[in-house]
Amino acid sequence: MKLQIHDHHPFKICQLTDIHLGDYPFNDADLKTLASLKVLFDTHSFDLIMITGDLLWGLQSSDPAKRLGKLYDLLNQYPTPVAITYGNHDTEGIFSRTDLREIESHLIHPADKHHSMIIDDRESYALEIYDDQQLAHIAYVWDSGAYSHWQKTDQYAAVEPEQIDWFLKLPYARTSKKMDLGFFHIPFPEYQSAANQIIDGFNHEKVC
Repeated sequence: MKLQIHDHHPFKICQLTDIHLGDYPFNDADLKTLASLKVLFDTHSFDLIMITGDLLWGLQSSDPAKRLGKLYDLLNQYPTPVAITYGNHDTEGIFSRTDLREIESHLIHPADKHHSMIIDDRESYALEIYDDQQLAHIAYVWDSGAYSHWQKTDQYAAVEPEQIDWFLKLPYARTSKKMDLGFFHIPFPEYQSAANQIIDGFNHEKVC
């Protein structure tokens, strides 16, 4: 689904992360999560729903299609494009990221992916946002992986060099005046230094 700015209004993005749905049938906490999301979508309108990982507790590995299907059934009730990347818990069980990406076909309004690149079962892609017929903004989406294969002191994975190379070779102009965004699950270590010099917004929890 094409991402479009409407009548020059601000492009509104709802970012969801760490939903952590458990096994099906859902427990009370999971049902509360889905009910809260329904209230959110019934009372607010968005131009993009961006889900940035840990949709599932992957170790509770029975039938992720059923678990994600219930979430996607909810999202399908609204005409809002949806984009997804994954986190460290999604594939801790027997199901791969390929398996989870295949379940995305259940979405009625997936956002259009551009320049998709998969390395080590981790997908990076671009989301193009248009104002009328003019390309106005890019949202870059990186699957930042799960757990590190580098230094033993690094618990979590990071964006791989191949993913950085992919970004650098994309055919988009990047200037300091252009407002583009990047989405991924695992924070950069540099977020801590950025948080110490935050210019706008709030930092309500530590970078981990």
